[in-house]
Amino acid sequence: MVSFQAWKPWYEEIRGAFGYSLEADSRAAQLLNELLEDYDMEMALRRARELLSDKQVIIFGAGPNLEDHLEAYLRAVSGLKDPDITVISADGATHALLERGLLPDIITTDLDGYINSILEANEMGSLVIIHAHGDNMEALRRYARSFKNGLTLGTCQTRPVGSLLNFGGFTDGDRAVFMALHLGASRILLAGWSFSGLIGRFSKPGLERPVEASPVKRMKLSFAKKLISWLATLYPRKIFVLEEDIPNTVRLDKGELKIFLLGCEE
Repeated sequence: MVSFQAWKPWYEEIRGAFGYSLEADSRAAQLLNELLEDYDMEMALRRARELLSDKQVIIFGAGPNLEDHLEAYLRAVSGLKDPDITVISADGATHALLERGLLPDIITTDLDGYINSILEANEMGSLVIIHAHGDNMEALRRYARSFKNGLTLGTCQTRPVGSLLNFGGFTDGDRAVFMALHLGASRILLAGWSFSGLIGRFSKPGLERPVEASPVKRMKLSFAKKLISWLATLYPRKIFVLEEDIPNTVRLDKGELKIFLLGCEE
């Protein structure tokens, strides 16, 4: 579990690097709390704990390797009897999963990805974790109340406000890792994650192929990598990464997927 006090130095470093406004982040948190004030957050949090406590978790990012890793996962899991695996998608990755007939159990989003796909998944039973920050207040106003009561949680970057939570984390992907570990996941596998300098076509609506990341996006990916590496020191041998090197984590190749999903390590 990462407390807010443990997370705060990271938050201050991120704010300094990107010039984010504490006031704007706080206003966004207040806004989301007000928008979701009649939502049953306890029910949604219980669902999150059911899905994550003592569970093996796979978190799909929207990197340029997402489709390849998704196919590898579907092949591996198809040979397993009653696999007990919780699937999380980070924002735009949701669209790719739905295209392949895979409904994520949980979605983490700041509402800048494939909104229609996230709404569709939520309608079918996915728990959606909506994040508030200073740059997405318009999206919060437009979409937050479109999600189902009991299947929606709110998070923020600041000290928690009202019913909102702060598990720690910065990007949609690494926030999912913080949340899963906070709520007791036994092991986590990251798939569709890449720090190569390319962003995948599912990262933003309208992309037809992977494209070069902007300087700001590269900085975000760098922070995500550092945060995952730091978490891995707090939770040794709990974070595994498919075909990508992150310090302190365990790298897996696609050929090791089935063994991992069976709860074993080579």
